[in-house]
Amino acid sequence: AVEGYNGYRGIAYSGESGRLFFLEEGYVKVAENFDFDGAQSVAELSTEYYGDVAGALLPGDYYVFSSYNATCVRATGEGALPETRLSVLNGSYSSALTEAYYSFTETHDDVAVVLSQDYMQDSKIIEGMMNRDSSIDVYLMGVQSQAYDALFSMEEDAWEELWRQMGDGRESMCCGPGMIDFLLLESWEKKAQDPFLQECQEWMSPRQRALWLTEQGRCQEALSLQGDGWFHFIAGRDCYQKGDYVQARALLGKGFALAAEECRPRLMLECKLFLGNCCSDTGRYADMLSHYRGARRLAQALRDENAMRDIRYNVASTDLFFGRAEEALNYFENISAPTAMDLHKRAVCLEKLGRRDQAREALDQARQASAFFPSREIADDMCQLVRYRLEHPEYLKDAAYGEMLLRLFETLRRELPMGYVLFHLPWVEEWYVANRQYRQAWQLMRDFPEYRR
Repeated sequence: AVEGYNGYRGIAYSGESGRLFFLEEGYVKVAENFDFDGAQSVAELSTEYYGDVAGALLPGDYYVFSSYNATCVRATGEGALPETRLSVLNGSYSSALTEAYYSFTETHDDVAVVLSQDYMQDSKIIEGMMNRDSSIDVYLMGVQSQAYDALFSMEEDAWEELWRQMGDGRESMCCGPGMIDFLLLESWEKKAQDPFLQECQEWMSPRQRALWLTEQGRCQEALSLQGDGWFHFIAGRDCYQKGDYVQARALLGKGFALAAEECRPRLMLECKLFLGNCCSDTGRYADMLSHYRGARRLAQALRDENAMRDIRYNVASTDLFFGRAEEALNYFENISAPTAMDLHKRAVCLEKLGRRDQAREALDQARQASAFFPSREIADDMCQLVRYRLEHPEYLKDAAYGEMLLRLFETLRRELPMGYVLFHLPWVEEWYVANRQYRQAWQLMRDFPEYRR
């Protein structure tokens, strides 16, 4: 029997240690070697103070969550109770509860958990917890939660910082209940999936399984499990890269609408960029400009100079593809620090305008310019193809040119986005027709029905 226990937020007893715990705001009272057959007053019990707190009680352990930190006190040893303080990233008590997870060892035993209702009405987070031999560790999973949000918002800077924090705690995370989430996020970062995840399928949540499928390139399957904006974007981008423009536009359009609902502006920007790319590749010039105008407004609001540059580059490349060499050259001649690809496009513009000497000069500069994407090797091959045409006026009768062209074309189809492939289609078609390879020309049109000269 215990006198004076009324009003306490929670009571728990550990049969293994003989301890009885009474939890109240600000402190926990501990009865050592409690005797149920005797009588003992709560007032006589030792007290542990923790400031402004509320908490949860389990047999053998109690957990204290304050407005600025979360404290796990484990009653597993003799003498003074050890404690470990873990910071709550956003400093809120409710976040401490919603982001606290538990890992257990050995046997399963159902236990009752008592939570303060004053601070958080939804206490179901810890209801039904499984206590395993009173060996319980507390993990604040705020970093993982924020990492998911950064990933789905496409916030690269935030993702990199959060991944650094997660990487520092890899050993702990791989031994806790956040293991699956950590391995999934690690696989995304390293672009190599951990084989152990295959064995974890049956325990995955829909979101976890969707990310697992996405990492394997099974984007449509993932989309059936998780219909958020990011998953629509990833599936749409996958369709774009495979040349399925109709499906890509539908998915990217839906992804943009969902991203707006979810208030993820950078994801909105990426959806608009790829919608513009779809229209560029399929000759929908007016629609392309419309999507890129929207993307430009978002990029300006986000102060994303790289996106702004990509938009201007894509519009100019599309102008060049559709024979507007003068308009395209106006952009490529006025770049302050041109890359190898900028100079490649400048050379093609000058080639089409008959300014061959200036085209060669642009190609000479490209050798020394930076090559971010595509690789240096592919960029050099693309420039060499232009140079060959400039230096061999009869290139259409030259088997060496044909071999160089078709080899590069296959590399582009295998390794680069569809825009690079479509850009080179006119020269492939030109080669086939000039050499009376009409069957190959016909097959080319079948492979790329969206291509219109």
